[in-house]
Order: sequence, then structure tokens, then C-alpha cells
Amino acid sequence: MPSQIGEETYGVCCNPDGQGGFEYIAGVAISKLDDLPERYRWVELQEQSYAVFEHQGSLDTLSQTFQAIWNDWLPQSGYEAVDAPEFERYSADFNPDTGTGLLEIWLPVKKPA
Repeated sequence: MPSQIGEETYGVCCNPDGQGGFEYIAGVAISKLDDLPERYRWVELQEQSYAVFEHQGSLDTLSQTFQAIWNDWLPQSGYEAVDAPEFERYSADFNPDTGTGLLEIWLPVKKPA
């Protein structure tokens, strides 16, 4: 990918529809948009506080990790979710077939006022 930074890959959840649906964009970090071919889309993530969680196991259980974050951790954390993209970060050595490598879930949060 032109201007790619690192070997990590990302899954960005954005543009919620208000009914539980959202847009999912798979991609990589880039240093500039100038070289990006027209057929590609891009999302710019603004500076934000995030709670970061490590998913253990296969991708088949990823929804369980998300449920635990939203239903267990968040209500007890003293934080609230922010209307900003959440994303998954896959390490350069992540193997989706074996589930090996690091998979992190980044949830945008803030302390309530």
C-alpha cells in the first residue's frame, strides 16, 4: 500500500446507523493521502482516549469479547463510550486461521462530566 506505516492491520467500526449496524473498514495505517489510489477509502481517527482490550482465542469468539466489554466492563468502569470510531488492531504476525498473534480492541471512552 502506498505510504503504509508498519505491518499492523486494522478493522474500524464507524458510521453507526442508530439501529445497531455500522460500517466496517479493513485497512492499514498510512502516512499521507497523496499516494492513495482513488478506489480506496480512508478514515482519519482523531486523538482520543481509548480503553484497550486484548482478545484471546479464535475469531469465532470475538463477539463474546465485545459483549463482555460493553455489558460487563463498561457499566462498571466509571467511563462512558464516546461517539467516535472503535477499532481492532491486528499485529503484523496475526494469523486469522490459528488466532495467534495479538488482537486488540480499542474502545473510545471518557470520564463522565
